[in-house]
Amino acid sequence: MLKSRAGFTLAEVLVALVLTAVLGAAATTTFVSQSRFFDKQDKVGAARGVSRSSLNMVLSEVRMVERSGGVVAAEADSITLNVPYAMGLYCSIFAGTMSLSMLPVDSLTLANAGYSGYAYRTSETTYTYVSSLTPPMGGLAPSCTGAGVNLVPGVGGVVNIPLGTTLKVGTPVLLYQRISYIFRASSSVPGTIALWRRVHAPNLTLPNPFVVEELVAPFAPTAGFEYYVNDVAVAQSSVAFGSLDQITGIELTLDGMSERPESDGSHQVTPYSTSVFFRNR
Repeated sequence: MLKSRAGFTLAEVLVALVLTAVLGAAATTTFVSQSRFFDKQDKVGAARGVSRSSLNMVLSEVRMVERSGGVVAAEADSITLNVPYAMGLYCSIFAGTMSLSMLPVDSLTLANAGYSGYAYRTSETTYTYVSSLTPPMGGLAPSCTGAGVNLVPGVGGVVNIPLGTTLKVGTPVLLYQRISYIFRASSSVPGTIALWRRVHAPNLTLPNPFVVEELVAPFAPTAGFEYYVNDVAVAQSSVAFGSLDQITGIELTLDGMSERPESDGSHQVTPYSTSVFFRNR
């Protein structure tokens, strides 16, 4: 004999479906909201990474620049600098070659910096820059020890610079490389701006001696350079060519931008700026 079994009525099924739909919608909304939040944080982090990645290299070189003769060109989207990478003391000059007793410097840096010339100190805070296309060559110790200039044991050495200038023994001499930083269209992230670095060094033994490399991208259109003139507290976007020696520092605007856009096509931008002041200003 068949018995009737308890079950769900149609009304109960409909109520259960409605409750499930409500709970599912709430959970979906929470998941979507959390997903958008994490995605936004990821994009902000990526934009910050763009700013920080470029900052380390730029600061390490800009901090070495001297006020006198250190800036070759200054624009809102580019700057060209004479960046010292090694220092020595003048010993003597013979047959048109100036001998220097070198102070400690990383051997890899010395070999690959890209020599653009030398600068010798003419006063306590002023250097005179001399361009040269012929790289330094190894010298002999007697050219310095004979002039009363000792060598740094193990890490120093003597280098000869062609077309040298007769100086007072012991005068500090800098070896420098000419470097440009440029904001221009990116090749790795099309449609955006990248920071490029160019080394002006025709003596480098590379396929392309004028090395141009894209450092990092993308940047916001607001990224660029501003300049402090004669220690005035407010930086300006451009400087006349004749007043480059009056530049005492640089304000770097490195506004990073996320590579992935938002749903409306916009990008997360992280404003970032810092200032660097030159030596002997």
